[in-house]
Amino acid sequence: MKQFSRNAVVVDIEDPNGTDLFFVDLPGLIQNADQEEIDIVKDLVVDYIAEDQTIILVTIPVSDDIENQQAVKLAREADPDGTRTIGVLTKPDTLTVGAINARKKWKELLLGQSASHSLKLGYYCVRLAEDSERAGNISREAMDQRASVFFKATPPWSEVYSHDRLGIPNLVRDLSKMLMHIIEESLPRLKAELQQNLEQCLRDLDQLPTPIIVDPATEILNRITNFCRDLQDAIYGRSTNKEFIHKNRAAYQLFKLDIRETAPDFRPSEDHKKYIKPTMPDSLAETEEEFPSSLDSTKKRAAMQPMDLFYVRRVIKESIGWELPRNIPYQAKVVLYKTFLDLWDTPAHECYATINQHLQKLVTAQISSHFKRFKQLENHIKPIVHSRIASVSEEGRKALDEVLSREKSPLFTQNTHYLNSVYANWLAFYKYNRHHPKQEQEEQEEQFWAYGARSARSNPSPSVSRSPDPRTVLQLLNDMGYPGLDVNDLARLHPTDGFEDELAVMADVRAYFQVSYKRIIDHVPLTIQLSLNQALADSLQGYLINELDLGKQDASQRFHDLLAEDPDNTTRRDYLESRKKQMLDIQQKLNKF
Repeated sequence: MKQFSRNAVVVDIEDPNGTDLFFVDLPGLIQNADQEEIDIVKDLVVDYIAEDQTIILVTIPVSDDIENQQAVKLAREADPDGTRTIGVLTKPDTLTVGAINARKKWKELLLGQSASHSLKLGYYCVRLAEDSERAGNISREAMDQRASVFFKATPPWSEVYSHDRLGIPNLVRDLSKMLMHIIEESLPRLKAELQQNLEQCLRDLDQLPTPIIVDPATEILNRITNFCRDLQDAIYGRSTNKEFIHKNRAAYQLFKLDIRETAPDFRPSEDHKKYIKPTMPDSLAETEEEFPSSLDSTKKRAAMQPMDLFYVRRVIKESIGWELPRNIPYQAKVVLYKTFLDLWDTPAHECYATINQHLQKLVTAQISSHFKRFKQLENHIKPIVHSRIASVSEEGRKALDEVLSREKSPLFTQNTHYLNSVYANWLAFYKYNRHHPKQEQEEQEEQFWAYGARSARSNPSPSVSRSPDPRTVLQLLNDMGYPGLDVNDLARLHPTDGFEDELAVMADVRAYFQVSYKRIIDHVPLTIQLSLNQALADSLQGYLINELDLGKQDASQRFHDLLAEDPDNTTRRDYLESRKKQMLDIQQKLNKF
């Protein structure tokens, strides 16, 4: 069994007229014991005497030489200047008459004449009651009287010219003065530290949620109302934080790019492998939005299959039924429409899934913001909300499928003016590119002209000339009285060839893509916003209130249980309130000092 430990026995002594102070009675340093217990005692002493505001009271039995006393050594290490150490000589009645050198040393020490063991607060000598005296229940006054008689009659103590450092009363008197002096010097610092600690305590209290003082049902309804209002504001874009809206708009932008990537790749030539894909008529390119180079489709999709004149002719031929000659089968156009319409389901559903993820994250963050203080309430609300999200999400997905289905059948638009305008542009564009194709390898043309130049030098037979610049031709036509023409109008000057039907089908299909593309890139985002985001925001409050079963008999107790505060918060609030009261009491006493 261990004789020592770091645990302290605390004795509170209350005195209305006393001064607040802590007196720590440390165990005496030991030598003959287990090393563990020796270290425990020594560490206790070192820890307690390290504080700068602590007065170190070192008891020194005169029966042993001062150089042998470990307590003196530890005090010197903690207080090298000796500014807060007091030496108290004990057992003066054990000093024999024949110990002449010892008597002289202790006398010099008491008079402050010792150079090697000087202390600024000096030394005192006290005579404590013997066991027999304590057994006789002698009063404190009687013991002080006996000690006074002893010091006056017994050398070397009687030889000290002033007895103000002999006896317990003198020690207590001077200690009280020292304490008062320390307190007076420390008072400004103590007040400042106390004020800082009090302010920190108040800040810590402010960070804790305030106690609930209203009816539990009212508190829960208020939190649900605020939660649903903030969710609505975020979804409708009324809140100051627009992150949800911005993330959704970015997803819709990617969806738009994905849909535009499905445009039919018609090439008005017999063999598409020899020519690059035409760009777009200038009149249409001016109205198309330019995407940033950093913006790319959410997923790399297979490139659209190039479709040349022979490909389109084959589709027309395979679609012929009982049509009369010179009638292009409508089914041929339907087959080509489907080349892009069937590709729209995947990017639309990917966009829907992305927005759904954004909504889930927004709702989770709002639940935490409004209900995290009450874990039981948060855990109760969370599955209800996510159940509603799942239901609304399913309905929203059906609404999206309806939008996609409407694009596939019937193939219809009342925007015929735009359709016809785009058709005319594409037809002229394809005809122009039919007679002015761009080769896949630009160097082929350079090699052709280089070869022609070499041939002309070696064989001055027929020369090879380039086609005239379209801008030059347009200027000539303008000078001849045909103003306002553009490059696409030049196609009308070309004679008809055997692919007029195919060019018309290309232009018709490409024009309808332009019309339906501009329609779907708006309809899908608006459907997601209305049938998913807004549907949840507008219906959630009523759904939550209905799920809480306000009318049941146990509603009051259930709500009370749901608002049970986190025990950690309760414990911390009680601690801080107690600490605040204690510091306010101390502050009041310091202000009166």
